[in-house]
Amino acid sequence: MNALADHCQVASREWAGVCSLLETGRQVVLVRKGGVAESAGPGVFTLQHSEFWLYPTYFHEADQGLRESANPAKSSNPEPGWVTISGLARVIELRWLDDESAFSALERFHGFTLETMRKRFSYRQPGLWLILARIYRTEQGVRVPVRPEHAGCKTWIQLEEPLSTAAVRPVLADDDWARTVAEFGQAIGARP
Repeated sequence: MNALADHCQVASREWAGVCSLLETGRQVVLVRKGGVAESAGPGVFTLQHSEFWLYPTYFHEADQGLRESANPAKSSNPEPGWVTISGLARVIELRWLDDESAFSALERFHGFTLETMRKRFSYRQPGLWLILARIYRTEQGVRVPVRPEHAGCKTWIQLEEPLSTAAVRPVLADDDWARTVAEFGQAIGARP
């Protein structure tokens, strides 16, 4: 696999609870419905970025729908006006899920409740995009100011300065990651 870029200036907004799960190896899949900004046409979804920082947000976090045992988040930002970025995601695989019957097999790869997955799956048209991402973490997070342009319901944020990836380390060891990728493939099936 190719080395990570030396720096990254883009971040993806994720609920703080989801960031915590990703950065501790308890979640490896991002769940997306897709959106106008990321859609390449009807039925086609592409990500604008294959590597990005995880930008923890508390916007609508009370409604995040994480399983109780998986929910590590507090209900509000511990340091208003600032956010600490410590996780970097690298997209490994993008898969379309068109069958709810796979939810139980996929449960170990995310922290959402079954009800949340069903709501997301059924919203507008049935189906979900699953983004398998290898997560890297730095012990010393980087504090960045929350800017007005970071607010709202958008996924991608352009950081003022690129952040170095030199200190990031994989959350899951190589053997654990390889096993996780194989298990994810089995759980979702061999569908393209």
